[in-house]
Amino acid sequence: MKILSGSKSTDNADGQLAAIAETVWVEGSHRIVAHSHDRAQLIHSLVGNLVVEVEQQAFLLTPETALWIPAQVEHAVFAHDSVHYCSVYISNKIAEDLENGHLDQLRRVYMRPLLQQLAITAAQYSQQDELNEEQTRLLEVLVDQIRSIESCDLVLSLPRDRRLMIIIPKIISHPTLQDDLGSIATDANISIRTTERIFKKETGYSYKQWQQRLILLKAIELLKSGTPVKTIAIELGYQTSSAFIAMFKRIMQLTPSQYIKSLHP
Repeated sequence: MKILSGSKSTDNADGQLAAIAETVWVEGSHRIVAHSHDRAQLIHSLVGNLVVEVEQQAFLLTPETALWIPAQVEHAVFAHDSVHYCSVYISNKIAEDLENGHLDQLRRVYMRPLLQQLAITAAQYSQQDELNEEQTRLLEVLVDQIRSIESCDLVLSLPRDRRLMIIIPKIISHPTLQDDLGSIATDANISIRTTERIFKKETGYSYKQWQQRLILLKAIELLKSGTPVKTIAIELGYQTSSAFIAMFKRIMQLTPSQYIKSLHP
């Protein structure tokens, strides 16, 4: 694992650094075993897919989604392929203030562009013993943005059944409508009925609902890279662009073009 950069802010009243940010680039698959932090952590992916296991659940983080993990909550982090991700650690005193509002529990949240850029910028203050006034203000804005983070149902739960965990990484890497329930059940050597039951119990969605949301996450990634809608539809297994657009709008309440415009108001 290679940490690209890290930062720290000035001390607060309890002697702790108010916030620490770091970005991490890892080539190839890797796993960080279960651990916990003295600080609350906001972790999100910049490039690639990141899986975080916490409280007997597994969550898929893609660019623009994040997980808020309170201090002392044990979690593991792993990726099936190369990934670039960022974490912001908040001091206990400030975290307690945030938790008095709505951050006292594990939360799936939306990493808005401004918040993401603030975190990346904060991580560039590496190897500095003291921050100047401008840098300190930026970290104050970062904390304010964390205070107003919004829940996000695009942070997808993953099944943790050992029979499916072998197959899921391949599906995450290349989601397509051609990955039907029957083929997954066969690969896992279990019945279709059992497979559907596991998905419903461990992700909260039927397999079809779960698959659509996984495909949606891949579609968002491709849209942000400038890939045409028709190309995305074909790559994800849709026979027509209209069928893909209908799925996208049903979940996001926006068409693909409206979604891209919403990123740049």
